Amino acid sequence: MTPYEMVGFLEDDCDMRQYRGFPVLGSADRLDEIAELYPCLEAAIVLPDAPREQHERIIELCEQRRVRWWLMPWVSKWPNGGLRVDMLGVVPLISPRGSNIEGLNYALKRAFDLAAGALLLIAAAPFLAAGALAIRLFDGRPILFRQTRIGLRGRPFSMLKLRTMGSAADDSSHRDYVRQWIRQGASAAQNGSGGEPVFKLANDQRVTPIGRWLRRFSIDELPQLINVIRGEMSLIGPRPALPYELELYEPWHLRRLQAAPGITGLWQVSGRNHLSFDEMVQLDVQYLQGWSFAGDLRILARTLPALLRGGGV
Repeated sequence: MTPYEMVGFLEDDCDMRQYRGFPVLGSADRLDEIAELYPCLEAAIVLPDAPREQHERIIELCEQRRVRWWLMPWVSKWPNGGLRVDMLGVVPLISPRGSNIEGLNYALKRAFDLAAGALLLIAAAPFLAAGALAIRLFDGRPILFRQTRIGLRGRPFSMLKLRTMGSAADDSSHRDYVRQWIRQGASAAQNGSGGEPVFKLANDQRVTPIGRWLRRFSIDELPQLINVIRGEMSLIGPRPALPYELELYEPWHLRRLQAAPGITGLWQVSGRNHLSFDEMVQLDVQYLQGWSFAGDLRILARTLPALLRGGGV
């Protein structure tokens, strides 16, 4: 990127002498004299809420003085993720940056999921068998827990886990937690308006004693390797969304559905229980836009120590 030296700000009807440590030099009409002082001057027009007429006036001033100009469009306020600019002939088109998991990248990621998922499933078979036997002996049936989740491009699928709760467990408390987490953030969800705990996943009374042991080492997550082999999930990706979450999503939240959900992911290794929902989605979007095979390997490498410590995935 070309280095720039900041000169200052031009702003109509502004009484401030400086802004963010740089001088406010007056109105846009001073562009002529400033351009004479700085022959290589360039102008960044950062007025996304200004009317079109104001943009046109400033651009005309820049053109008259042969000052190269840059314009910040109103769509740049689209949250979290940035924009891409393409040319259709001579027409510039702006769109949100999308997922990098496309084409050959998708083929590479899918091939790795199939190969590594199959190997991990074989290696995990003894742990799966031991977990299933423990559930059968101490908690009875069913052994597997199936839950509808939302996958790639909003398609529902049945996510598999070893059952860690009572077979008749009510999910209303978890629904309340998720709703408050999305609406108010993680800290607000853990503490109600009066400061009392609303619902803490770590102390969920619905979890059986065997279930707590299985969750500690993420053994309950191992059946999701079957979801990976089926193509419904990936080893690494965004957290699988619950159907009742979607009604609370803002439009930009839906961008996290541009890839298959993962057993682990960037948000899991970045302090998942201490992040707000928006922070988690920002990490998901960051992961999708900057995806690389090496990045997936780094996330896997950061996941393994957490498993060995018994911290869950």
